[in-house]
Amino acid sequence: DVGAAVVYVPAHTAVEVPGRGLQGIGGAMTGGLDLLEVSAQNLFPGLNFTHTTSITRDGVARLLAQTGPLTVDVPTEVTTGTEDAPTLLFSPGLQELSPQAVADLLYTKGVEDDDVDLGARQLAVWDALFDTYPGSPQALSAALMTAGGQAGLDEDSTAGLARLFERIATLPSDRLTLTVLPVEQVGIGGSELYDTSQEELDGFVDATLSGAMAPEQFTVQVLNGVGTPGVGEKVAKALIGEGYRVTLTGNVDGFGEPKTLIVTYDPSPDGIAAAERARSLLGAGEVQVSGQGQVSVDMTIVVGKDFLKR
Repeated sequence: DVGAAVVYVPAHTAVEVPGRGLQGIGGAMTGGLDLLEVSAQNLFPGLNFTHTTSITRDGVARLLAQTGPLTVDVPTEVTTGTEDAPTLLFSPGLQELSPQAVADLLYTKGVEDDDVDLGARQLAVWDALFDTYPGSPQALSAALMTAGGQAGLDEDSTAGLARLFERIATLPSDRLTLTVLPVEQVGIGGSELYDTSQEELDGFVDATLSGAMAPEQFTVQVLNGVGTPGVGEKVAKALIGEGYRVTLTGNVDGFGEPKTLIVTYDPSPDGIAAAERARSLLGAGEVQVSGQGQVSVDMTIVVGKDFLKR
């Protein structure tokens, strides 16, 4: 049976953002949608992302102006201002909200709220939107197509969003899952991030999107040996989605590396074959087998000047 899942990923979910190190996945947006997409693929190995878009608070309000007010079951109280002088913005419970109010509900974090609380409100809005068009998914698609340009979306983004929402709206409620990614709040490097183990993440993806559990991934450390900004991201784009996960990034002291090195810590035929395939995907470098064991990654890639010339 065909099903779908709408999964809210908290912005502070820890992931190795290629070329930038471990940080919340929301931070990848500072590098644009391409970096966000490759970071998401790094977090969810085995999943393919066919379309990525972003939309502002005002854009959401304009988009929903075409669908009209939504009846949303607001899960928690939302306050703004300060802890000493809070202002009630939303009370919990079922209520009809204008398009602008829906946009505020989606984008306002609240005084005492965290990313997980925000995720619950996001899912409540999508649930309300799909419930508004239970028997007429084409009407939802048409409304989105009409409002896309007004919301600041380009034609491709508008069409992709309309097709996606129409397909989701056709599903019976028992075939649609709306959920927040299960995470645990931890402090990493002085920053508050949300952590999830890869084993738990793979299990969650498989349970939420049946049959989508990622195949075995080779873990990779990428070291920038030339000093050129964005090298780590380019390497990640070549490898992620092809059976590799970038789990560590960094720089080589002094830079100036002439040749890219793909160092595998697994001397078996499978380990060497994985390194050779990585070299082919990068289009540069040479493979070396290290006699020194490495427990944190399967291979290290030191990016050299030959990678920039390919």
